[in-house]
Amino acid sequence: MNENIDLTKILKNCPKNTIFYSSIYEYVTVRITITNKDYPISLYKSSVNGDFFLCRLTKEGKYNNQFNGECTLFPSKEQRDWSKFTASWFKKEKFNPKTLKLHDKVLVRDEFTYSWASAYFYHIKEDSDYPYMTTRSAYRYCIPYNNDTKHLNGRKEQAPEFYRYWED
Repeated sequence: MNENIDLTKILKNCPKNTIFYSSIYEYVTVRITITNKDYPISLYKSSVNGDFFLCRLTKEGKYNNQFNGECTLFPSKEQRDWSKFTASWFKKEKFNPKTLKLHDKVLVRDEFTYSWASAYFYHIKEDSDYPYMTTRSAYRYCIPYNNDTKHLNGRKEQAPEFYRYWED
């Protein structure tokens, strides 16, 4: 849900005065401070006389990085899962196939109606409808074979969102 998140990436281009929810302070606005690497997220509350500083949080949204606490900053009171967060300024990162290396185990297919098949990556052939060369053949779609994707082998299911680089 909120494990292994980096809120500084999500909130980096957030418009000023956008309201979020804190389980400690309720409704707050956020600013990212690059100079404070341990606590880069600053929380503010609106007041009649202007913004009132409350505290700083870790990049994971934790109040203290010395303890294994939990995230205390959320998109809203109702939405407490950053993986489901969508905003006009935030574009989630996608897998980049160019990070694949020779002999990496991958899953490949040519069409969405085909099942994923495992293979070993060879190289990318630019300017081709089937650019992903493996030790088996050339394919249109290629994602790494790992704990997030291994369940797809032999199935026609859609890849997890992070690996769907073709959707942008």
